Amino acid sequence: MRFEKRFVHKDGSFRWGDVRAILRRDEDGNRLYFLTTVVDMTDRKRAEITLRRSEEFQRAMISCSPIALYVIDLDGNVQSWNSSAERIFGYRPVDVIGKPIPIVSEDKKEQFDALRREALEKGGFHGRELVRTRKDGSHVHISLSVAPIRNAQGEMVGILGAAEDITQRKADEGRLEWNLRRNEVLSNIAAGLLTK
Repeated sequence: MRFEKRFVHKDGSFRWGDVRAILRRDEDGNRLYFLTTVVDMTDRKRAEITLRRSEEFQRAMISCSPIALYVIDLDGNVQSWNSSAERIFGYRPVDVIGKPIPIVSEDKKEQFDALRREALEKGGFHGRELVRTRKDGSHVHISLSVAPIRNAQGEMVGILGAAEDITQRKADEGRLEWNLRRNEVLSNIAAGLLTK
């Protein structure tokens, strides 16, 4: 049998051991003894625990981000989709994982392909303002930043997208611009009346 076990060292510290035990028998099949080896694997175990905590931290950070975070492969198929992507675009992970990214409307496919090529060839971009489509068909204004994802050999295997919903900001900017133009027109009218 083989198993991992935590031991208390003579100095009081905990050590992890990779334990292997083999039952030895005599010629008649009677049990004689166990041959047991214990290999110290404390450093490896600590590294595994550190890595697991780091991965858990990253998952939590991605999950609680107010920014939509998603990964697409080189063909444009969704590989991951955080809760903010679901909130902003309306698609659940089960709706999109392994499928072409659904937020790009048909009339934006060429733009999407050009942006994907740019991300792959130039290593990404930051703060590109775009319009994407929600599950319900409504439009959402986003500020998109992307970065390539590479494997251990340095080969590009996907693209990370970070999309901030700027729909409210764009609406506020539109109202502000309309008010400024209206005030300018009213000022010009008033100035014209005063000069008559």
